[in-house]
Amino acid sequence: MSLSKKLIVGGYDAHGSSTAVAVARSQNIPLSDVLIKFPDTSPENLPKLLYSMNLYNTEIFAIDIPINVKNPNEFINTVKVIADNNALTFIDHHESNLKYISILPKNVRFLQFPSASSMAKAIEEMFDAKRDFELLMIGVIGDRDGTIKELIDIESPEFNRLYSLSNTYDVLIRQNLGQAISGVYQNGISYIQSSMSTIQYPPSQLANQLKDKITKHDNILYVDATAIPQSMSMWIWKTFDEILRREHADYLVAPARVLDRQLNTFVDVVFVVKFWLSDLQPPKQLLTSVIGNRRTIGHDSAFSISASNPQDARDLAEQVINALQNSFSVSASYIPAGDVARALHHDFRSIMEQQTQILQKLTEILELQQQNYAKYNELKEEQIQMLKRVTNADVHRAD
Repeated sequence: MSLSKKLIVGGYDAHGSSTAVAVARSQNIPLSDVLIKFPDTSPENLPKLLYSMNLYNTEIFAIDIPINVKNPNEFINTVKVIADNNALTFIDHHESNLKYISILPKNVRFLQFPSASSMAKAIEEMFDAKRDFELLMIGVIGDRDGTIKELIDIESPEFNRLYSLSNTYDVLIRQNLGQAISGVYQNGISYIQSSMSTIQYPPSQLANQLKDKITKHDNILYVDATAIPQSMSMWIWKTFDEILRREHADYLVAPARVLDRQLNTFVDVVFVVKFWLSDLQPPKQLLTSVIGNRRTIGHDSAFSISASNPQDARDLAEQVINALQNSFSVSASYIPAGDVARALHHDFRSIMEQQTQILQKLTEILELQQQNYAKYNELKEEQIQMLKRVTNADVHRAD
């Protein structure tokens, strides 16, 4: 198939949009051929949107858009029709794809990565997007993917700078997605930098409001989130992340009352979140007995559990905290990664000093061995000479 043009389609969150723009910039694809739109480029709507565009001989890259798990058959059947007339490639990292990849049509190319970080690294190489590496990292941070530790020192000033830029970009795309994409496409990361002084990060403000509603249980935070305004619900996960970051905790448990859009009514839930940079186990795996038959929404590290009423939510939150505490030693405490790094550095230096002392001792032993061996050779030589003298004397004996 002779391809006449390229089309970059991206998810509309911080990760999908920044990654798609980085690819477009690296390939000199005009902004008019970059499609990032809410809600059109969602897993639910993307196939229908592409089908309605009547594309032909187009190389399409769909970035950070997973398979629609709510209706996978419709998704798969529609993308097959699109791929019959175009070269369609998905580049994604969501685990929800795994059970469906094997049944995708053979004319659909699906590049599934284990993490947002590995996906960013691959895109940097595949599309020669090195100049926009920081933009790719902003996307990974926006997705709160802990594997970023494999690419950047999270205790470095560079990470803190990228973290602030990612938060600013998150606000920009929510305020005006099209304007933010255009700005970053034209000016790269400098567009976000120029906006930092005028942008306030809502999760930071909301975390301030919740400061007096936080109780700490070892490495677990209890947060009364029942008073969070509905207007701020879109920021609730990033708010929990901000609180965990400030309090140096691993887990957060929060009873709350939220709007169920499917039922169009408020329901009681308990949010359970693991700090995205923590190395501890995802909480969902530790709470199976507590969750029981309750409905959960979200993934293993950040999800909500249904409750029947406010008191049930509070009781459930207490059960969750107890279960999490029982999974770890109560004497354990959170150690900031910087302290760990310094301790390791100190231990490393101690080990190196010990190794140096050992090497010096070995050198001394080898030198002593060489001296003894040289002395041994001298004594051996003297012994040989004595034997020769004795032998020569015996030759001349009269008897």
